[in-house]
Amino acid sequence: MNTTIWLAVCAVALLLGGGAGAVAGFRHARRRLSGEIRRAVESVEQKYSASLEQHRAANVRVQVELDQTRANVKRQVAAATAEPNAQMQRTEERLKAAYAELDRLRAQINGPDTAGYPDVPDGFALTQPMPTNRR
Repeated sequence: MNTTIWLAVCAVALLLGGGAGAVAGFRHARRRLSGEIRRAVESVEQKYSASLEQHRAANVRVQVELDQTRANVKRQVAAATAEPNAQMQRTEERLKAAYAELDRLRAQINGPDTAGYPDVPDGFALTQPMPTNRR
């Protein structure tokens, strides 16, 4: 009986030791795994932060470039519309000068005559209608 008790005590001690060892092993493995997970999360957060900063910097650069492009387009549109307007203004001035010269030459030849002038000016120099030499 004495041997049976000793065998039972040894078996219980062996089971308790194995259980305690298993619990200690699981705790150790869990601590290591928690540490590795924490380091992996920190690494991912650092990479995310760095990537986010790079994207923010790129966004700022693109925004500045977009603002510059908008300003350039506005200047180009203003220049493109100013040139035809200036050219039209110059052409109108030349046309007014030509009509004035025609009126001056007619006045030298025929004398002044205001009967052919329209009552309401249309924006051009006031002139007489051109005589036609059709027969």
